[in-house]
Amino acid sequence: MAKVLCAEIGHSVMKICEMEYKAKNPKVYRCFEIPIPEGSCVDGYFNPDRQKKLVATVKKGLAKNRVRTKKIIFTVFSGKIINREVLLPAVRINAIDSVIQTNISDYFPVDMSDYNVTYTLTNTIEKGKDAGKHKVLIMAAENAMVQQYRDFAESLGLTLINLCYGGDSIYRAVKQDVSEDCRAIVTIEEQHTIITIVKEGKLLLQRSINYGVGEAVSEILNQSCFDVLSYEKAWNLAKEYNCFYRTSEDAPNLLEGKRAVEGILKSLAGSIARIIDYFNSHADGKVVQELVLAGSGAGFVGLDAMIAEETERECSLLSVVSSVRHRSNKETLSTFVTCIGAGLSTIGFAYDERKEKEKRKNNYIPATVLLVIFFGVAIAAMAINALTPYREAQDEKQALLKEIANYGKAETLYYEYVNTDALFKELALADSYTKHTNDALLNFLEELEKKLPKDAIVYEFSSDDSQAVITMQVTDKEKAAGVIDTLRGFESLMNVSVSSILEEWLEDSEGNYVSERPVIRFTVICKYYPLYEKAEE
Repeated sequence: MAKVLCAEIGHSVMKICEMEYKAKNPKVYRCFEIPIPEGSCVDGYFNPDRQKKLVATVKKGLAKNRVRTKKIIFTVFSGKIINREVLLPAVRINAIDSVIQTNISDYFPVDMSDYNVTYTLTNTIEKGKDAGKHKVLIMAAENAMVQQYRDFAESLGLTLINLCYGGDSIYRAVKQDVSEDCRAIVTIEEQHTIITIVKEGKLLLQRSINYGVGEAVSEILNQSCFDVLSYEKAWNLAKEYNCFYRTSEDAPNLLEGKRAVEGILKSLAGSIARIIDYFNSHADGKVVQELVLAGSGAGFVGLDAMIAEETERECSLLSVVSSVRHRSNKETLSTFVTCIGAGLSTIGFAYDERKEKEKRKNNYIPATVLLVIFFGVAIAAMAINALTPYREAQDEKQALLKEIANYGKAETLYYEYVNTDALFKELALADSYTKHTNDALLNFLEELEKKLPKDAIVYEFSSDDSQAVITMQVTDKEKAAGVIDTLRGFESLMNVSVSSILEEWLEDSEGNYVSERPVIRFTVICKYYPLYEKAEE
């Protein structure tokens, strides 16, 4: 069986998986990484200033691993690869490509002549008013990007077989292993994170975050308490040691370092949680049951627990890819899942098996049919005596094309407006989920600090979404009344009520009075003014 290399170029490493190609249940022979100069590939494009050094480094790495396979598939994630999920009419499967090509300018309101387009059929609706319609993920990459990877493969002495989109590669790898439960596969890399939500092998949602764990690794390198001198050592430390969960045994300088790293990873975990919450609120009864971590950063110690806490869902490391035969451990399988998925795909920007089959099918027309067509065309051509109607039609066509060109800018602006408006509404709804009525606590505490008498002692304080409950002590009832009046004048409070008020003698541990007269202890309930209005659905 033929072998192929499946590779993904990241910020500081190139991941390579050697596996069988176009097999029913392909075997994964080995997976390895080649460290590369940082910044050699930025957002999916090669840096020309570091191209020679990158080629030399990768050639050396291939030789070190004794690689003899000469064919390669690249999988790439880039913000320059545009993608969109579209609901197509109930047409035959082999007619989907024609529908997409006909309406491509409606899906992407840009000049598509410079792009290579492919698609993945993610779901065919079986029930309801849309039964028979197809959900497809359409992807488009610039021709310049495809050519860059073809040239890079050639400079390594390899032949480029395909160039795949990273998000599609992940879906190809995991779709067979998700049956009834709705799962989110969170692929965490250095510079990006992809959330892929799958149920019963169908892609329900895929979203990307334009950062990963790279910033956290750089922060570990910057913090002197971790005592690492290179990016690679900081990366390995994060996979072996808790670099952000603080404990009571940590020294003060280590606490400060962990706090800095925790802040970066908390931001990543929070972004993942918001995407999961967004899906759960719009998924028509489908709710994510479990999160599965994959990618190079998935093995960071404690990251699974942090994401589980933020999303309130079970979280585990990817351990199964049943579409392939392998002997890899869980950590290796998780790290190279995108490369494995690229080897399973038969579509991409450099090769699409569906289109190739269609071309071969069209080329198998019998020679006798071609001869009949040829003579038919020749006879028809000789029968045409008048060219005037044809010329008039040509002139009308040119006039119409000119008119289309004149109105092209207006059409582009319209589609830009529609897309921007849809994005704004989605962001507004997402923003509403970040707002919490407990935010009013900050304004209340600021007023409390400024206006509360210095001799008033706060014994207990609790707060929820709408109110704070405070137990305080003063020397007499007049001061208690004054404190209550002061609270009722707070701009941050809508209402203040007294729950209880008692006279108490202060005693020491032996039961002796320590005050000349009883003190007043009372409890007040303070209701906040709401800061935000409920977001419109």
